[in-house]
Amino acid sequence: MKRAIHFGAGKIGRGFIGALLSQAGYEVCFAEADPQLVDEINRRRGYTVHVTDEICAELRIAGVSAVRADSGEAVRRLVDADLGVAARRGGGAPRGGAGAAPTM
Repeated sequence: MKRAIHFGAGKIGRGFIGALLSQAGYEVCFAEADPQLVDEINRRRGYTVHVTDEICAELRIAGVSAVRADSGEAVRRLVDADLGVAARRGGGAPRGGAGAAPTM
């Protein structure tokens, strides 16, 4: 299986990029700064994305993992990955999601 690491497990990371990579057949690992979120992702091994548009849907994303972004394990996962991805919220972008919201 192809492996991807995404830096950041927030709304864009889980709600969009992680879901897209998982649906494309990648084994997804999130490199995340929040240790509680890392633990929760690893405990559940997945999450649900609630898509709110003209047609609402729930997408179950399974088989994901997480590591602390500041760890040697994150570096090892990046070196071993077929794809490394990062998303960054611009300084002027508002907080909050529109369209998709990942929940545990």
